[in-house]
Amino acid sequence: MIAQVTSWAAPPLAYTFCSLVLLALVHVRMDAEMGFLGAMGVSMSLAAWMPVVAFFLGLAVEVIARFGAPFVDRFVPGPLVNWFRRSARARRTGSAAPAAPVGEDGRSWTTSSAEPRTGDGRNQG
Repeated sequence: MIAQVTSWAAPPLAYTFCSLVLLALVHVRMDAEMGFLGAMGVSMSLAAWMPVVAFFLGLAVEVIARFGAPFVDRFVPGPLVNWFRRSARARRTGSAAPAAPVGEDGRSWTTSSAEPRTGDGRNQG
């Protein structure tokens, strides 16, 4: 349940955080002096409501990704879809636990049995 909530909240919060960083960093100021006519200055920065807009933009991106993508995938070219599925399959198999080793008799070396074991890990018999 926590993972589900986190996955829904991550994009809106990331968009909001990035907009706060931009709000703090982006400030443009231009000054001009025109001799006897005086001086002129222009200052621009992001609006204070930009983090709210970014939050809802992140939420919209998440909703479109979750509910819109299944309807769009039929229009994506097959080789591109297969490339994404292949890379996801490779990630899954890379993280899967390796299978237990199997002896010559077909039984797993990790199974417990009452038979004594030889030095190489296989059952005698």
